Amino acid sequence: MGGAGHPVRDAVTLDPPGPLAGGGVVLAAATLLTGGCGSGEAGSRTEARDSAGVTIVENRLPDDARLPWRVDPEPSLTIGTPDGPEPYQLYQVLGATRLSDGSIAVANAGTAELRVFGRDGEFIGAAGGQGGGPGEFRSMTLVGRLGGDSVLLYDGRARRFSVMAPGPAFARSFGPGAGVGEGGLAAVGVLGTGAIAVQGPSAFPEGLAGGTVIAPARPLLVLTGGGGLEAVLDTFPTRPTLFESDGGFSFTLVPFTTGPALAVGGGRVHVGPEQRYEVRSYDPRTGDLVRLTRLEREPRLVTDEDIGRAVEAAVDRAESDEAGARLRRSYAAMELPDTMPAHGRLLVDRPGNLWVEAYRAHGDELRLWTVFDPNGAVRGTVELPPDLYIFEIGEDWILGVARDELDLPYVVVHGLERPTAE
Repeated sequence: MGGAGHPVRDAVTLDPPGPLAGGGVVLAAATLLTGGCGSGEAGSRTEARDSAGVTIVENRLPDDARLPWRVDPEPSLTIGTPDGPEPYQLYQVLGATRLSDGSIAVANAGTAELRVFGRDGEFIGAAGGQGGGPGEFRSMTLVGRLGGDSVLLYDGRARRFSVMAPGPAFARSFGPGAGVGEGGLAAVGVLGTGAIAVQGPSAFPEGLAGGTVIAPARPLLVLTGGGGLEAVLDTFPTRPTLFESDGGFSFTLVPFTTGPALAVGGGRVHVGPEQRYEVRSYDPRTGDLVRLTRLEREPRLVTDEDIGRAVEAAVDRAESDEAGARLRRSYAAMELPDTMPAHGRLLVDRPGNLWVEAYRAHGDELRLWTVFDPNGAVRGTVELPPDLYIFEIGEDWILGVARDELDLPYVVVHGLERPTAE
């Protein structure tokens, strides 16, 4: 987690961030590729290096790096209602994808249904439902689009993938094959070939003692379209968690940690370990690391004010006063990182650009993303609506979910203008 850290109750100790998990790559001589990122984009510098077949792209971004791209502040389409017809009442929206005709498939996990809405927001149909039979779900995550506008869903409790054909209608289901392991999986996304990127089962240590911070390792795997193991990409630690066993057991996430950020797109699987601003891109067919995309930046230090806001936010979300008091005790005993994660989520838009979210601590309102082109050269930054959780980014639209003052979800589409050529 970097340095010795510091308990929540103590002053901040300024130690450097820890080393990158999974080792490093020896750099060869640098070759300057560009002195900028194209007309109308940030005046950045990009260098490429090569080592043992791995392309290493080093980027520098000036303070004034905003792209001239424009995101409409108000959505052009909103799906959801608090008290209208039942198909429009959304609950636990855990994914959405835009299909080729502009319609939108929504994973409404609260009813375990895939609901499809037309490009005008009109309800078209639903498939699925609670249960353990074919086409039913005990839990639901939308993994991504397959060919022909079919949609792949994953049921973590049943450990089963389901394909929903257009309509929507249940088409088939399958489980992970031999070699994947027996524990729980976490779906990452679908590649253009129909292969599926997943996080494999966690390797929990045995004989855990109370008060221990653990970060179990999980392999990053690629499965075939039928669930068979195709490639093992690498293994990464999960988000650090405090394990406690006083009168039972509980797990409390360590603040200012994220675990690896994961995304698929452009024929690659991308991983961003939290310790430094670096995105690792893998060939899903061979499992080889093919590119490292880096951005030079100063780490953001964790302050006492940051800690106080994080603790109070967690306590406010606690289910009871007793749970809140337990959280305070847990946080007081933790050693926290001295610097915040290098970045937040990763996304790959449909044109193939990599979007990297700036890490947002409690109280941060600005939602800023840095955009890299398909070759890893930085293009600049884009500010997105503050309350929007993004699912997908197209050529001229952004699909996500927003919430109202009652915390009710709405699937929304915002327009996106890109004045520069892609």
